Amino acid sequence: MHPPIASESQALEFPRPPQPPPLPERYAELRRRGNDGGIIAPHRAFITLAYKGTALAAIATVPILLCLLWLLLNPVIAEFWWRILERGRVLLDLPGRTGMAVFVWTDRVQFGIPYIDLPVAVSTPMQWLATTFITAFMLLAAAVLRGKFTPLGYLLRAIAFLQVTALVYFAFIPGRFPYRLLDYTIAGLGAGYALIAGIPLLFGCIFFVFRLSLWRKVALTVAAMVHLAILLPLQHLVHVWLMSRLSLILMPTLFFFFGLLLEVMLVIALYGLGMSWETPAPREAAA
Repeated sequence: MHPPIASESQALEFPRPPQPPPLPERYAELRRRGNDGGIIAPHRAFITLAYKGTALAAIATVPILLCLLWLLLNPVIAEFWWRILERGRVLLDLPGRTGMAVFVWTDRVQFGIPYIDLPVAVSTPMQWLATTFITAFMLLAAAVLRGKFTPLGYLLRAIAFLQVTALVYFAFIPGRFPYRLLDYTIAGLGAGYALIAGIPLLFGCIFFVFRLSLWRKVALTVAAMVHLAILLPLQHLVHVWLMSRLSLILMPTLFFFFGLLLEVMLVIALYGLGMSWETPAPREAAA
């Protein structure tokens, strides 16, 4: 026969386990020290940040001002990029022309994005074969990479896989490829320009909130913006040169692996550099 079940009004009481005696103070102190004897600081994820009014104002306004400054400098940036593309086109002896696409939002808000327009073949048989040999070499290199080079092998496999899909496409229906070199450069530089405009706002949310001096926060943000501003036209100039030699069959691979993805990874790397800087203890609060 089972024992009666306790009603809801009855509380089951269990004996509490005996509590260990408190540690002596000198032993309790050891719990807060690392293996080298230093104090283990609390992880930044568990620290509540308390800022004064001036610090909050700087966090809220400086990123917005940097973003607006970048947008206002569009005529200067567009002219700078155009000169790099035009000078590179001439030095590389590329045919075609360098132009400027203007996007009109309102009567007073316009943005210019330069581009290179030159005749590029969809794919000739020799270009298709050359790209096939390069892709096969990448797969062979990925197969022999071992040890600390294993991640590079996986990257080469991913690049080769995408390039194989492009080879199959251009082998059967090359005439239906819908993109031109002009479209590629405008889209790539336009996306890069928007990415640079968003860097101050992004860093304002994930970097400016930490306890570093304001000049360091601004310096890292400006460094990321300037770095990409110089990289973007040179990056697309190299892309144009490669496609002028091996045709548009390289466009998918260049777009997915060596376009916006590369630029985002560079921003992440610079953010990691900033997060590696030593920050003061919470009681030494500084904006």
